[in-house]
Amino acid sequence: MNELLSYSSELKHEANQLVVSSHLLDLLREYGCLLSGESFELNVMTNRIINFYVGNDEMDEESIFHMGYQLTKRFSPYKMIFANEKDKYQWSVYMIQKGEEWKLDISVLPENIVKGKVEKQELLKSLFTEKKRECILFFKQQSGYNRYYTSDHVYKAVLEDDIHDDMSFFMWLQRQKKVNQQT
Repeated sequence: MNELLSYSSELKHEANQLVVSSHLLDLLREYGCLLSGESFELNVMTNRIINFYVGNDEMDEESIFHMGYQLTKRFSPYKMIFANEKDKYQWSVYMIQKGEEWKLDISVLPENIVKGKVEKQELLKSLFTEKKRECILFFKQQSGYNRYYTSDHVYKAVLEDDIHDDMSFFMWLQRQKKVNQQT
């Protein structure tokens, strides 16, 4: 197994331990339907960040702050950030676990949006191969990741358009930029 796959597997193992030992999934399911973020679920983690999406059409601020209180009790974070955007609540939880810095991003969204994300994630899973996983990890390790392009770009390029080397990927990004400017 190459180094990127090995590192991603190590991160996934650490993340699983964190999630299981804290009973995090049980807590989040109390607030709605749940989806683990793509990097965690698809085993293409490149850092200690785990995203979760909770589908709930009725969430109010009292409930979201109760969730924050429960997260604080479970993780003793050194920092938490709350965001209240249109149709979205989000907690970002920063903590140290077993000597490593972790971040949880928990977004509460309308249920239909989370269900759409579930469908998209299932489609992505069906397109994965070890070689494609390796390419995805490679592109997610580049310095431009999250500055010039996102995981959605990487998944589309690798899984849908069969891009597998850095020169082709950056040419693909330029074409996508032009297409987006025209629309």
